[in-house]
Amino acid sequence: MKFACALLSTLVVPTVSEIPVADVSRVDWDAVKADIKSVMNTPSWDDGSYAPFFIRLAWHSSGTFNKEDGSGGSNGATMRFPPESEDPQNGGLDQARATLEPIYEKHAKSGLTHSDLWVLAAYVGLEMTAGPKVEFTGGRVDAAADKAVENGRLPNPEFGLDDGLNVDDQNRLSGWQKTAGHIRSVFNRMGFNDQEAVALISGGHSYGRCHRDFTGYEGAWQDNAIYFANEYITDMIDDDWRAIDGNSLVPEGFPPNSGYAPDDVRPKGATRQYIDITTINPNIPGMLGGMRADDAAGTEITLGEYIIDTIWMNIRETAETNSSYLARAPSGTTFTIVELQNVTNAEGSLSVRGLSLEGGWVTLNKGDPLYFRKLRDLDSRALAGKYRMRVGKQAGKEFECRRVRRKEDGEMVCELNYLSRGFSETKWVTLYSPEKGVLADRIKADYNEQGPRVPLKDLYGHQMMLVGDMVLKWDSGFRKYMDIYYADEDLLRDDFGKAFKKLTENGCAWSSELSVVV
Repeated sequence: MKFACALLSTLVVPTVSEIPVADVSRVDWDAVKADIKSVMNTPSWDDGSYAPFFIRLAWHSSGTFNKEDGSGGSNGATMRFPPESEDPQNGGLDQARATLEPIYEKHAKSGLTHSDLWVLAAYVGLEMTAGPKVEFTGGRVDAAADKAVENGRLPNPEFGLDDGLNVDDQNRLSGWQKTAGHIRSVFNRMGFNDQEAVALISGGHSYGRCHRDFTGYEGAWQDNAIYFANEYITDMIDDDWRAIDGNSLVPEGFPPNSGYAPDDVRPKGATRQYIDITTINPNIPGMLGGMRADDAAGTEITLGEYIIDTIWMNIRETAETNSSYLARAPSGTTFTIVELQNVTNAEGSLSVRGLSLEGGWVTLNKGDPLYFRKLRDLDSRALAGKYRMRVGKQAGKEFECRRVRRKEDGEMVCELNYLSRGFSETKWVTLYSPEKGVLADRIKADYNEQGPRVPLKDLYGHQMMLVGDMVLKWDSGFRKYMDIYYADEDLLRDDFGKAFKKLTENGCAWSSELSVVV
């Protein structure tokens, strides 16, 4: 792996010839990527996707790199061992590693390493969520436990802050300058300038949420936590933010914790973060609205197969437009609509909601043009395939439909494939009825293949920022690049992709960023 030798006061950085490269000539990368994709969309995890988790795993395993001695970095996967595995900044990542471990075990004999797998999983996650497409190079070598780096190399969001919640006339916590200096020094140690640091943080925090149980912080940075955007930057600059800790009483507090910050953005104990008070309304214990207000489109809507024809859309648990989210489905996702309802939202606008055979309700008339485009009328003959029971003693059981028949009253029944006959005494199973709704979900890859859709984690539309985020807004050196990316999301995507590739290749033999002997 990487070796650092201290001879008197001289540090020696390994040369290209000294850095081993794993023999990955027999690795079937397409098969590895397919296995990663098969576990990526998991309804039971947070916002329904492991993409943010895998991106964080690759980021943190790479973010320990030291350009002065070549130690740390992605080449080694040393987060498998203490003290790195126990670093508070890596809280919860043991679950991400465990999720990928079966894929490693499946392909290890062909030469796959943990180091390559963790990075490739992040690249696949970015590609599946409208992030940058990063060209992958394999060959990282797993290191032994004695190469695990000490704690303290990853950014500490509260480094240097004074005690308490004292803010100045610009809403900056006392001691923030030391936090900004710490963030800059961490990125400089890895070989990044201010612009690259802003791109890496802003791109990385397009994804995911903090977990109180993992790190003490709580909440998502963006409204859609599993889709790339520059909303992290625009919201930080435009919205109103309040510094809080877990014990702060705030005017926007929610019952049952009346007076405290909403639970989905309330940190633990004395941990400090900022919450976006723009999104908080104590009278509405849920999301304040979708991507846009519902409009009656005036277009005839009928049963059939629809495809999302915009960047992404909300999928909800019931027909009510303020019910819990089940998913944020991206462009190109298709749904089979088997029931329609007219619903009036809180503002009095009429919308047409559709119940999908895949699970969940969608709003089909979101203005002009429609956000959903109809592909074809409902064709029961095209619905053969895999299903999963939702109710009764057979709940959770998967089965194969040989063909689907729709009765005159709207009920849809499945003729079981011969191999599924052990499912019940009859060879016909009801998939949908007008009285009981969807009784069995149609299984669709990248939507519910890993299990039925369930309400997403604490998704009320509230957002937070760490102090380590806010300093990008306050520090003049960082701020000028925030302003550039505020106006150009495509540039942020491109620069984030380049910086993320550099981050995850630092210390690799093929990296163009190898340091020289100092």
